[in-house]
Amino acid sequence: MARWFPRNTARAWDKISLLRRRRSSIIFLVILAVLLAPYIWPFLYNFGDWVRQTNPWSEQYAVQQHFVSTQDELDCLFGRTASPADAETELIPNNVHFIFGLSNPYEDPHVGTFNFISYLAVRSAIVGMRAENVFLHYTYLADPPAPEPNVNPFSNRWVHHLKDDITLVYHSPQEMDALKNEPGAHWQAAHVSDVLRLRLLREQGGIYLDIDAFGLRPFTDLLRSPRDIIMGHEGGNRGGLCNAIMVARKNSTFIDRWAAEYNNVDLSHEWNFHSVILPKQLQLQNPDDICALPPSTFFLAYLDLAARSMDARASYPPAGPAMGC
Repeated sequence: MARWFPRNTARAWDKISLLRRRRSSIIFLVILAVLLAPYIWPFLYNFGDWVRQTNPWSEQYAVQQHFVSTQDELDCLFGRTASPADAETELIPNNVHFIFGLSNPYEDPHVGTFNFISYLAVRSAIVGMRAENVFLHYTYLADPPAPEPNVNPFSNRWVHHLKDDITLVYHSPQEMDALKNEPGAHWQAAHVSDVLRLRLLREQGGIYLDIDAFGLRPFTDLLRSPRDIIMGHEGGNRGGLCNAIMVARKNSTFIDRWAAEYNNVDLSHEWNFHSVILPKQLQLQNPDDICALPPSTFFLAYLDLAARSMDARASYPPAGPAMGC
């Protein structure tokens, strides 16, 4: 018994000592990890993000592949689309059209007034896109809002700041109501604007921008396109062509077909079919009448990969539009 007790006691102390050493090592490693975390974590995060996005089974990898530009899209983007033999096409005018204030904020404050963000969008067309003319089409612009249309638009200070650089074009409520396919139809102002923008481009040509679109550079290459209208894909699946940004030559046959589809349609039962999905369907039926651009050219909110890819830079000079919508 006397010989057994010291032997087992020694073993117990050895186990306790081992546990203490292990605990000390764990504490040391934890303290070391905490101290080194600010330096190691960014590397680990970036490495994990790289693995997550580039492995062949990654959903993100698949999404990125959807945004890779096709050759025809790149040709359209950089003005390389072939024109018919011996055909000379006039440049699309470098005139920018905005539409604002078709609804009266006096009656519905939620529609808002022409504000600083609106001012920046118009200013970007003047400075960034170097537009020759900028037209602001409106019905109500007064601030504070007034019950009557076209009441002193320059009472809005942001419009007043632009007065020397833009042309205001007034559209009466009666004129806007006449754009509907039936009197008294309960269209939203956005749908009335959809029809108005097509009419403006068909009659005058130029560039249409939504009031929340910002032009960062001139549309030089797009304006010399032999095709009569240029639009951008919305989304990597290329399921739609969004009318928030359009470049078109007047008397475009594509716009004629598109505008005709608004006849006898009750837009109060839809939102974006005629403005996004329908032009894509028409593009598939008439591919030579329209230039469809890569998804990231106009709509950077999705993903900015296509026009800025290394392949594009290797094949073409770094020119063309960059916008957000």
